[in-house]
Amino acid sequence: AFEPGTIYSLNWLPMGAFVKMTGEEDPSDPRSLAAQPKRRRLAVLAAGSLCNIIASLVLLVTAYAAGFPEQWQVKIGGVEPASAAAEAGLQPGDLVLSAEGVPIADETMYGGMEQLRGIIRAVPEQPIEITVLRGKETRTLTAVPRRDAEGYGFLGIVMAPWPDRSAVRHYSLPEALRASGRDFASVIEAIAQLPGRLLQGNITPQEARPTSIVGISQVLAFSLQQSIEWRLAFFALHDAAFISLALGLGNLLPLPALDGGRILFVLIEAVRRRRMSAEREGLVHFVGLAILIGLMVLVMIQDIVNPIIPWSWLK
Repeated sequence: AFEPGTIYSLNWLPMGAFVKMTGEEDPSDPRSLAAQPKRRRLAVLAAGSLCNIIASLVLLVTAYAAGFPEQWQVKIGGVEPASAAAEAGLQPGDLVLSAEGVPIADETMYGGMEQLRGIIRAVPEQPIEITVLRGKETRTLTAVPRRDAEGYGFLGIVMAPWPDRSAVRHYSLPEALRASGRDFASVIEAIAQLPGRLLQGNITPQEARPTSIVGISQVLAFSLQQSIEWRLAFFALHDAAFISLALGLGNLLPLPALDGGRILFVLIEAVRRRRMSAEREGLVHFVGLAILIGLMVLVMIQDIVNPIIPWSWLK
């Protein structure tokens, strides 16, 4: 009653949702999208990607307002049996406060881990004092790192980054907008530099590979686990924002069947001052869609067989 002429459908192949307007390539129907002026067609075609980009900005601003950790500590995630760490009494869950009197903390997520690793490696077979927070109790333990095959100190612990709860900064709206703008610029710059870095060998094909809904779900699940464990919404919101941004920018690529490809046809029409035949344009988009679906299936299989994040991490 409210949407006359609208047909809703369930597809046998659940490859994602879609919206198809009357006469997308056929201007013979005056009610069709193809019969509208170029400015209106461009606005409609760009609307979906624009909404993705706006949603990404809203998520990023919310992430920074929810709180960003400006200091990172080191938490012991595991202790090898019969290791020097086990003999010293270190336990999984201990939060390392200092080693040899040096505070273990850094502004970057992995800086504290590198700092602690450097201290341990430098003193093989020599006692070091490590101060940890266990629950609400502070303890100072003495450990003697063993000498590994390369002659460095080895304690036998698994380290994990841990946000310093006392150094979580809640951004104001102007600050969150500025930080989000910097993140946007960094992502767009990284995307623009990606082909060159790939050709120069600065990044591997594995690092630059595309991902499907399977890989995206993995990333979101992992970041959600981190946010729950760290009690910080920033990471789940941050990753969701960049996935939304990637979807928006990716859909604007000038490839057949994507909104960017349809926008390209409108721009070509504006330059040529005449429209390409509806049959030819429809054929181009059909072939492009078939190729995209084939690539989607291949990438999905790749994400299952060779996942971006090991399946064991999501248990």
